[in-house]
Amino acid sequence: MTKWNTDIGAPDYLTKKAGCGENRFVGVKNFMDIFLTPGCKIEIRPRDAVLTNVRIAWTLDEFYADGGTDKFADRVAAALNIHKSRVKVVAVYEGSVRIQYFIMAEPADKDPLATIEKLKVTISAKIKANDYDIGGGKILSSDLGDGIDVLAVPGIETNNFATLSGGGRGAEEDTLSMSSMLTSFALAVAPTVMFMARTPAVMEMLGDLYE
Repeated sequence: MTKWNTDIGAPDYLTKKAGCGENRFVGVKNFMDIFLTPGCKIEIRPRDAVLTNVRIAWTLDEFYADGGTDKFADRVAAALNIHKSRVKVVAVYEGSVRIQYFIMAEPADKDPLATIEKLKVTISAKIKANDYDIGGGKILSSDLGDGIDVLAVPGIETNNFATLSGGGRGAEEDTLSMSSMLTSFALAVAPTVMFMARTPAVMEMLGDLYE
C-alpha cells in the first residue's frame, strides 16, 4: 500500500514507478487502485479482519501533530496487546476526527474467525468501559463495521427489576415493576425487530406461519 498522504486523509496516489506495482484502498469511498508492472507475479490471499470506525473528540491538526496514522496504529496495538503490523488505517477525515481502520488476524492463525470475534468483544468492552486508549479526547462513537454504534447499543439493567422475596420487606420492595420489565425488554429486542422488518425473506416466512 502507498504511504499515507495527510493532505487527502488517505493512502497516496499511485506513482506507477515502484517495483512490481502499487496499490491503495480508500475506505471512505470504498475503492481500490492497483497498478501492476508487466512480467511480475503477484499472490492474492484473503485476510480475515475487523473493520472499525471510530469518532474522537479531536481535530485533524491535533491528530497529525500527535503522530498521525503511525502513532494511532501503535496505540491500537498497545490497547489490544497485538502486533502493530495487524493494524491498517485506511481513512481519516473530519467530524470531529473519524478514523477507519482494519485489525487483521495473523496469516498463520488456525481459527481466524474466532480471533476476529474475540477482538470485537474486546474492543466493544474497552470502549464501553472508557478503557480504549487510542489517543485524543473522548470516543464519541464507534462501530465494528456494521454501522451500529457500540456506545448506543441498549441492554437490560438488572436494577430495573425488584426482587420477589419474603422476609418482612415492604410492599413496594416486593412489587415487580412491569413497566420497567417491558421497557427493558423493548430496548433489548429493538435491533432484532428492525432487522426483521428490513428483511423481506423473514417477513414472508412469518406471514406464511400466521396464515
